[in-house]
Amino acid sequence: MGYPTGTAMVLGTLTTSKDNATVQGGQVRMSQYQVRSNVPMFALHGIVSRPLPGAQVAMLHHAGDPGNAVGVGVNDPRYYKQGLADGTVGLDHHQGGHVLLFDDRIEVDGAGKLVIVKNASGAELHCDVKVFGKLDVTGEVKAMCDGASVTLSQHRGHTGSGAPPTPGT
Repeated sequence: MGYPTGTAMVLGTLTTSKDNATVQGGQVRMSQYQVRSNVPMFALHGIVSRPLPGAQVAMLHHAGDPGNAVGVGVNDPRYYKQGLADGTVGLDHHQGGHVLLFDDRIEVDGAGKLVIVKNASGAELHCDVKVFGKLDVTGEVKAMCDGASVTLSQHRGHTGSGAPPTPGT
């Protein structure tokens, strides 16, 4: 008996994922008795993730053949972020970190972990900035004051009216 023509949609559970192929893949349990290995998982261009075992996988079976399964979507309700306003979008990590785009702001939450910007030629903030907590700076600190460039190193030992006290005095 042959497989029916057309495409069947099946929901399975990811048991393992792999990240060593041109297209990310994994092993998916479709039922108590049916497991498929090396199921390719497709994602939107530029969006990367490696789902955890137990995530739900939506699969398409070409011509109804489970041997021709392709994962077209992954959902993990165990880590679904609840309480978002209509229209909110973002990236969310299972350990709590997220980048969310709200109607009135963009929020980056590092979930207590280090946030790193690397391999950039620079970074610019075109806005008012408030820093809460400790600020460590390595390198030169330069500011524009009344049209002139001022550095912190120029203020060492600076005396005179309104000048900060010299260290040790």
